[in-house]
Amino acid sequence: MHVALVSPAWPLEGKSNGIVTYVHWLRNGLEKEGCRVSVLAFEVDENCSDPHVYRIDRTDSGRRLLNRVSGRSPTYDAGYRIATTLRRLHRSVPIDIVEMEESFGWAINV
Repeated sequence: MHVALVSPAWPLEGKSNGIVTYVHWLRNGLEKEGCRVSVLAFEVDENCSDPHVYRIDRTDSGRRLLNRVSGRSPTYDAGYRIATTLRRLHRSVPIDIVEMEESFGWAINV
């Protein structure tokens, strides 16, 4: 089973964020149970060499401007970015489950 976890940042070291902590420990537990786990994060430390960690695609400035003009919230942009990254990953390694914490409301637009 391949599980994708969405996180605001990665890795846990140096982060004081409850969501990153949650994703860290969930990943460890799932891997111990034999799951393949990928982490998708908005911010990835430049020293992170984990092949199962993916930076969430950045949007181009034209998309950000279009969202602003159309009145879409930053949450919409984040959801679009997550979905774009998930599609790219799923094409190469199919994903069975996507899990994301919902403090930011990202899933509403994915």
